[in-house]
Amino acid sequence: MKSVALRGVLSIAMLTVCSPAFADHHEGDAAAPAEAAAPAEAAPGAAPAAATEEGRKINSVNINPIGALLGAYSVNYNRILSGGHSLLGEATFATSSNDESSSTSGGVEAGYRWYWGGDFDSGFVGANIGYAVGSGEGTVTTTDLTGTTKEKFDLSISAFRTTVNIGRRWAWDGGFNLTFRVGAGKAVYSVDTDSKDADAKKAVESLEDLLEFLPVALDGELSAGFCF
Repeated sequence: MKSVALRGVLSIAMLTVCSPAFADHHEGDAAAPAEAAAPAEAAPGAAPAAATEEGRKINSVNINPIGALLGAYSVNYNRILSGGHSLLGEATFATSSNDESSSTSGGVEAGYRWYWGGDFDSGFVGANIGYAVGSGEGTVTTTDLTGTTKEKFDLSISAFRTTVNIGRRWAWDGGFNLTFRVGAGKAVYSVDTDSKDADAKKAVESLEDLLEFLPVALDGELSAGFCF
């Protein structure tokens, strides 16, 4: 009798699945031409507005400290543009293992994020597109009259995914920020193995069928970082 341990395989699938405000400035009413002091007063008034705009934080770098404790590492860079629009780049890496299986995965994503408050200290909605790959090791256990034998086999998973998300960033004057987001979308998976064992191939095919039936991609973030 044979059984196949695919906890590592499923973990790969889950891993591949799974500030200051804008400066306001406007032109005041024109003063009478005879008042020579009016132009002199307007020039100093423009300086604080320019200084505020120059000091506006438009970049952020964040990491996931909780995931790092569990062997899942994530870092992202966010660049905010005018009107609260921003661009996002993210990279992930994760690894896990137990007595019967192991897995490693990594991926990259690019995304768009809109902060409806206009700056980093705001709620946001966004959309990401990414690609992830994973490799792992499963075990085929065979039991007969002579005893139990275990044979390991390698497999690989890749996923192309698109997701939408909603979240909130809390940003303080010193630059520190906390960011939370949740989202979901669709993924297209590919599963392969180099094993010649029929039971191993059947188990991998079953996993691929499951991922095709439920082509779900989950998205999430709970990170800390700095805006600058």
